[in-house]
Amino acid sequence: MFEKLMHSLEGMNTVAIDTPGFGQSFNPIDKPMIKDYSSWLIEAIHSLEINHYHLFGHHTGASIAMQISLMEEPSVKSLTLVGPFLATVEEKMEMKKNISSNWSPAMDGSHLEKAWHLAGEILGAKNDLELRQRETLDALRAHHSADQMHHAVWEYSDIDAYKKIKQPCLIMCAKDDVMYPFF
Repeated sequence: MFEKLMHSLEGMNTVAIDTPGFGQSFNPIDKPMIKDYSSWLIEAIHSLEINHYHLFGHHTGASIAMQISLMEEPSVKSLTLVGPFLATVEEKMEMKKNISSNWSPAMDGSHLEKAWHLAGEILGAKNDLELRQRETLDALRAHHSADQMHHAVWEYSDIDAYKKIKQPCLIMCAKDDVMYPFF
């Protein structure tokens, strides 16, 4: 998702780890929570023998980055968060009514249109065909994992986590981002 950004940082060490259940990662079982996702990513970071690092997280990745910063405080130097879910419990409940994480395969192919709509209209890739195609394919691959991740996000308080962060933190959100209303 962030290849262009990583290429622009030529000369710096950058690592992008797929969130479990997404990209080329393993598929978690049951209903993992943000702490579980964070622990898995910390395990990957430790396996690379990286001792100090800056974190960048987008949407659910922002939740995970905040949790990692709380679990690995001495190792995390800073955070950059794009579109974190800074919503109250009440706001989350309202959003939950309007967001579907079910685009499981359907015999009539309607799941393809749902994923296309998600990538373009909800996640904001409508004007970039290549990005929309990539995000649609990613969504289709993660049809089961999306439900798991949404469950974890609904249960996690980005607001509480943010209040505990001690590292420098840059937060941003585009006006056309689904999370913008919470800023």
